Amino acid sequence: MFISSLTLKNFRNYSEEKISFENGINILTGANAQGKTNAGEAIFYLCTGYSPRANKDKLVIKNGEEKGSVEGVAKSSYGDVSVKIEFNKNDKKNIYVNGMQVLRVGELLGNMHSVFFNPSELKLVQESPEDRRRFLNISLSQMSKNYFYALARYNKILAQRNELLKNPDKKIIKETLPVWDRSLCSEAAKI
Repeated sequence: MFISSLTLKNFRNYSEEKISFENGINILTGANAQGKTNAGEAIFYLCTGYSPRANKDKLVIKNGEEKGSVEGVAKSSYGDVSVKIEFNKNDKKNIYVNGMQVLRVGELLGNMHSVFFNPSELKLVQESPEDRRRFLNISLSQMSKNYFYALARYNKILAQRNELLKNPDKKIIKETLPVWDRSLCSEAAKI
């Protein structure tokens, strides 16, 4: 599935704009503050019925206007799907899928698909390494139970090994540290 056209009326900085897309990778280019992120936001809005950048629909309406709309057509192996969302300053919106009005946003979901990534998402790579490890560990654990169990064993062994290193008896550390290191390396290799 891919979105073949996007029509914006009074959405963010757009008065009226129609953008056509081709199957494959499409790149929007332009100077800062020209609406590249706004176009991406509009696609996500069209697919989900809400803006990832505003908590109220009236906030996406172009300054000085009372209402706006986002309309798009997606092509899939099952045929074309059209979605139109009209919104106004009163936070009332009308959603149409293939020309038929739907009464709940939940009926909109699944007709078009989108993932929205904006510059603020860079915090994932800008924050501490611990945050990135946590994100990756959660994601990988969801995909692989073996990874999850190896990670759990690794963390348990690491905690026990670190506890051993706090022991004031250096002889016990010297005798048992190699056992903990081997176990730790075994689980680390699995990870």
